[in-house]
Amino acid sequence: MATILRFQAEDLLQCRFAISPLGDVTDALRFLARAGRHTTPGADGYHLPWQRQVRPLLADLGIGPLLALMGISGYQPDFLNPVPDSPFAEIGTEIDRVRATRPDRVAAEMAKTLDRPAVPGHGRPEAARTLADYPWLADDPARARDTLADMLEVAWTALVEPWWPRLRDVLDADITYRARRMANVGIATTIGELSPYLSLSPDGVLRFDPPGKPVQQDLSGRELVLVPSVFAWPGAGMGWDPPSVIYPARGIFGLWEPGARSAVDLARLIGRTRAELLTALADPASTTGLAARTGVPVSSVSDHLAVLRATGLVATTRTGRYLTHRRTALGAALTGVPVADEQDRTR
Repeated sequence: MATILRFQAEDLLQCRFAISPLGDVTDALRFLARAGRHTTPGADGYHLPWQRQVRPLLADLGIGPLLALMGISGYQPDFLNPVPDSPFAEIGTEIDRVRATRPDRVAAEMAKTLDRPAVPGHGRPEAARTLADYPWLADDPARARDTLADMLEVAWTALVEPWWPRLRDVLDADITYRARRMANVGIATTIGELSPYLSLSPDGVLRFDPPGKPVQQDLSGRELVLVPSVFAWPGAGMGWDPPSVIYPARGIFGLWEPGARSAVDLARLIGRTRAELLTALADPASTTGLAARTGVPVSSVSDHLAVLRATGLVATTRTGRYLTHRRTALGAALTGVPVADEQDRTR
């Protein structure tokens, strides 16, 4: 069984990447809600240092209905996770979009999520249990929308925001890498590398092969949005309005390892801005890509990179007109990353 989405060739020229803080919130909640149900070996132990810190918080956050909803397999309401309308969405803007959802859309999507038939021999489906515990999810769409939006904000503050700078670095680096891959090998190969579940044929057919009900849609004239997520691994997901692919970000290996120094730790040695740039080079980047990650002006990035390169902390390679910067073994050591891990991260 597969989801088949058909695009025109010119549609794929409009394909874009975007970062969604809210998307990582909902993926984090799915990860927590589905503990013990992952089919990939070791999946439940992934993000373990983060899990150890956040699981004790869940009981007191008051987000039980949201967590129950995120634990339902299959379709979940799209309004809870709007596709970013810009490359770098802000969490406040995304939650405002949830709050602005029309009640009729909320009602339709909640019905699609919760109206699941019972499976013989398997007892009540997850959706039926959720509906029984929180009937207002189906009966009062305005209340459901506003309450769930409030819970998303609580979940962001407690579960994701404290780690967001670190997660954002991973997501920025992933997009830089994927964009470079797309320029070098094309969109079909790049999408095929996002997840084992995904493939794109030359004639514009996007195939998504997770377990679940097959769907076929003609999305001619629509842009495709690619959204990396730290918490999506080992799965992937799709959205419909607009069409989107949520895929596991590259470079999450070692994300939670202790001991990595932050830019603040390095500031006394090499200066705050250079320390920030060196730390941000967890994955290779162009000058403009590094500027986007850090918010440092491109001209200043170039000047600081020249110093880091002269002192042996950064190496630069040229492909045509494009420069790519990466940390050297010495640069990696200064940020507290073992050399072997740095080599794995940059492959």
